[in-house]
Amino acid sequence: MMTPIGKLQTRRLLVLLLTVFWAGTLKADVTATLDRESVAMGDTLRLQIVATAGEPIDDIPLSELLTDFEILQRGTSSSTRVVNGKSTSSRTINLDITPRREGDLRVPALTAGLIQTVPIAVTVGPAPTLAANGDLVLFEAELDREQVYVQGQLLLTLRLQQAVSLEARSITELQIDGAFVKPLQQRTFNRRVNGQTWQVYEVRYAVFPEQSGVLTIPSQTFNARIAQQRRSLFDVGGGGKPIRRSTLPLSIEVLPRPAGYPDQTWLPATALRVEESWSTPPESLKAGESATRTLRLVGEGLQGAQLPPLPLPEVSGLKFYPDQPDISERESDAGITGVRVDSAAIVPTNSGSWTLPEIRIPWWDTNSGSLQFATVPAREVSVSGPATAAAELAPTTALPAPSQAVADATPFTAGYWPWVAAAALMGWMLTALAWLYSRRGSTASEPAAREEHPDEKNAFKALSAACASDQPLAARQALITWANCRGHTTTRLESVAAALAGPDDRTLWDDTVTELEAAAFSDTAHGWQGSQLLGLVKDARQRKPAVQKHDNTLQLYPG
Repeated sequence: MMTPIGKLQTRRLLVLLLTVFWAGTLKADVTATLDRESVAMGDTLRLQIVATAGEPIDDIPLSELLTDFEILQRGTSSSTRVVNGKSTSSRTINLDITPRREGDLRVPALTAGLIQTVPIAVTVGPAPTLAANGDLVLFEAELDREQVYVQGQLLLTLRLQQAVSLEARSITELQIDGAFVKPLQQRTFNRRVNGQTWQVYEVRYAVFPEQSGVLTIPSQTFNARIAQQRRSLFDVGGGGKPIRRSTLPLSIEVLPRPAGYPDQTWLPATALRVEESWSTPPESLKAGESATRTLRLVGEGLQGAQLPPLPLPEVSGLKFYPDQPDISERESDAGITGVRVDSAAIVPTNSGSWTLPEIRIPWWDTNSGSLQFATVPAREVSVSGPATAAAELAPTTALPAPSQAVADATPFTAGYWPWVAAAALMGWMLTALAWLYSRRGSTASEPAAREEHPDEKNAFKALSAACASDQPLAARQALITWANCRGHTTTRLESVAAALAGPDDRTLWDDTVTELEAAAFSDTAHGWQGSQLLGLVKDARQRKPAVQKHDNTLQLYPG
């Protein structure tokens, strides 16, 4: 005889079934992140737990976390966003924590319902030693390494530590001759040393030396006033004692490109990998139908502009139509990570089997000082279906670049594809004209519009880096940006040449930008060299620009 289930047991079973159903039908997502993964004893960290599908994160068990960390403060927040009529909500728990001991610790996997977060490793060093002179405001500069390779990443941290309230804080703008400087996200946290609580502000930079030798980081200056308590409602402050602190100049050896490095793009990185994906499995392609092959190159310690285009193979029976590359960067504790995505539509002309050759990209491991290779193994491609005339083929998942469309115009004389290409080109031209017209009409004054452009010095350094690494597409974009910083509002290389050329080098400018334009949008990019363009830009830079900007201070977080 079956034993009846009590009401309480029935309720628990129902809850369990509903939980299983909820987990299977919703895109449950709970993430845990830390603001830093390397700290000192006495430092605080911000642990953020975010739920985006209504997971029960308020009751997450934290007993395992308390083994290695102390919770100093807890807060919660919720947000709702409506995009295209679709509402999404999230709930966040913020925990300020501090380590209980030194060593390699770990924030454990946290469980919310049936979902678990990913554990996070944390390195905890000894408590810092502060100056014994009783100074309550400290300002210092720190480099992450003692040597760096040319065009490699060097991390510079300017660290302000204060045990008193300050206002009107500012740091002089960092300028380093012979290096490209990219500001990173600022960080703030509390630090407790010998019973004294300090506020710590870190201003970080990724520095990329442009030549070998000795690189000098000049002294940086911090200015502020010690905040005073207001005596009345009409006291606006500003009467505090001014303070000024300066760092010591730093020097670092910049190593040259090793003599044994292959005759390819110089890539000094801490890690480099290449990933491959297909829109259709390569072993099941069909003649006359396109598939997209995507190669994603990720370089840690490299700018996106430094990453080279990946080569397109020449395989009889397969036609390749490259798309525009997608170049981006992301930031982490380790600095800059560059990402380059190259996609190409592949159209088989006949049935059969082919082998795409191995892709082998050399790079220099800056940690071990050794030559490494990022590879994509040789790939077998199998195509089924009857043979198809080349004139009937057209890529269905990617449009060729403008120069490629011209080069491959002959095979597409039949069918509707020329009309599609012509319509796309006409649409592009109309969009560009509309953008230029709206830009002219919506800008109150020309100088005000120019103020949206980045600083001329940083724009020039970005252009120098692209030319030094022989990256035509990045150089093209950087040249236009730099020209706009000089007061020449344009989006066309021909206009850049006309504006920047001197009386004796106009022809050379025209030839150089024509070569750059061709290399930026074709498969000949790997043969382009940026030395001639950089020389012309340096000459033009000596002439007075149309517009100059001056910004001598970099503001910290508000006091």
